[in-house]
Amino acid sequence: MNSCKFLLEVCKRPKMFTGSDSFDSVVAYMLGYDDARDGGPLIGFRQWLVLENGKFSNAPWPLLIRSGPDEGNVSDEELISKLCESLSCFLENKDKIGIWKIIASYEKMMSLENGDL
Repeated sequence: MNSCKFLLEVCKRPKMFTGSDSFDSVVAYMLGYDDARDGGPLIGFRQWLVLENGKFSNAPWPLLIRSGPDEGNVSDEELISKLCESLSCFLENKDKIGIWKIIASYEKMMSLENGDL
């Protein structure tokens, strides 16, 4: 099982890996795992989330998952579900078009946002 698919399993069964069902525990576990793997497993995830949102943000990926119309009124279970769904879609996209295409699209969005093009 590759690193990204492992993180998807963490989302699906958070208590097994973190001892808790909280979104913050899952995020802490995933960030620690990603850090231990030199940022490889989640490379491009934040950029993909920004692209999916359709507007530039410099927020870290956990805040991008939390953001939305119901921000602040969402349970940990719903947030973990949203994270799992987002990670799954990201992995599907990454497998389909490749990480560098995601990064290039993000860079293009940044350039347009900054008026560089």
